[in-house]
Amino acid sequence: MDTLHNLRMSVRDKTAFTFDECSSLLIDWIQTFDRSAHGDEIKLFNQMHIAGMALCVVYHTSTKSHNSKYNLAEALCQFANRILLTSVEIQDMTWQQTIDVISTIQIEFNTLFEPREGGGFTCCVKMQRMIIELMARLGFFLTHSWRCTQKEENEANLDLIQGVTNIDADGWHSVRPDSIIQALDALHAIATASWLILSAQSIPASDEPLLPIHSYHREASLDDFYTMSQIADCPMGAVTQYKHQFRHLFHSTSQVVFYHYPDYSRKKQLPMASLIKEDAEAIAVLPLIQQIAPTIPVIHEHTGAGLKTLHEKNAWQWVALGNIVLLVDSNMRVYHGDPRRLLEFSQNSSSDESDDDFS
Repeated sequence: MDTLHNLRMSVRDKTAFTFDECSSLLIDWIQTFDRSAHGDEIKLFNQMHIAGMALCVVYHTSTKSHNSKYNLAEALCQFANRILLTSVEIQDMTWQQTIDVISTIQIEFNTLFEPREGGGFTCCVKMQRMIIELMARLGFFLTHSWRCTQKEENEANLDLIQGVTNIDADGWHSVRPDSIIQALDALHAIATASWLILSAQSIPASDEPLLPIHSYHREASLDDFYTMSQIADCPMGAVTQYKHQFRHLFHSTSQVVFYHYPDYSRKKQLPMASLIKEDAEAIAVLPLIQQIAPTIPVIHEHTGAGLKTLHEKNAWQWVALGNIVLLVDSNMRVYHGDPRRLLEFSQNSSSDESDDDFS
């Protein structure tokens, strides 16, 4: 694969890239590699993980050459208090502190985006830059092994107990493969979902009545709603992480939501009086739309959302990311709006090129 070969050459040659080049590499990574693919039975890594590790190292090399200090607290704007669990600068974070930031971003992911009037989203956080900086910090640990001072030994022992690091006979620590996999699963999902959401454009306004939905659509789609709502309530990327961590046990997304929230109670579907409203929650309306147009598939973070080769197979597909529902065509053009309007748009209109704010 050309992308993987080029990344390997960049790691070997310690090539430093500009930010624009780093951004292009990130887009290529999220669109080319399937994060949910099964890994090697021995080393556990799939092609996404291998390319992701190389990309982390490339970003580490590149950010060092930029000589600019990234302030994560400022970059997170009003979300910093909810996401940052430490005052340590990102350049000095331990592996576990970096993972903690990634985990809280997964949990808070859907709160980061504000819908635009008429369709599309904005985000005060420059998602692309933040992801590159987080991957660069992971790249530092992927290129180093380390020994701990006596003062650091307790923290190091905790990392060993939690399965974060390995230690050899001489006391040298390195990050465990399964911890790397969990981190890259999360970052790939966050990066992909951010790109899709911030690429979404509105569709032309219409004065026509909304596509009618009926009580029999609601009754027939209840099982689909329960599944979709459970996935929506999981942290971003959590289903893929669970599939890899428990690869011989995974059989249902309900396992994931109860793994994260043991006292979880499944949501109830909205009554018809609420579903027929123009501002009805998209994730609640989508299962009913599936009853009307069952040939348009629904994909999630763990079933290939953002994977170019998958999107090319269908003229249109729904992408459900948390409570956000998007419509994506075979050319990876992304649209946002009421699912009923989006369905009509897919049936009656051709799509135009769009810009995105994923920067």
